[in-house]
Amino acid sequence: MDQGVIQNFKIHYRKRIVRKVMTALENNQSMPKVNLRESISEISKAWNYDVTDRTIRNSLAEAGFIVSNENSTSTEDEDNIPLEELNKMRI
Repeated sequence: MDQGVIQNFKIHYRKRIVRKVMTALENNQSMPKVNLRESISEISKAWNYDVTDRTIRNSLAEAGFIVSNENSTSTEDEDNIPLEELNKMRI
């Protein structure tokens, strides 16, 4: 199921790293070293900005899961139930 998402993420991460190297070389700088902190930052950016909701939805749909916006709003409503009402339901 998640192979499409992982592949998409890896492509975007590699693209960010290659872009960083190319920019340095175009500016006649030496090859930049990517340390752990920078790598984690690029991983975060690739996941948060490049891997889209649509990619994840398509991957879930290909795996056979039904993805709809109606389900997400109903669970959001369930999450907003006050604690007192939840305690009454348990009794």
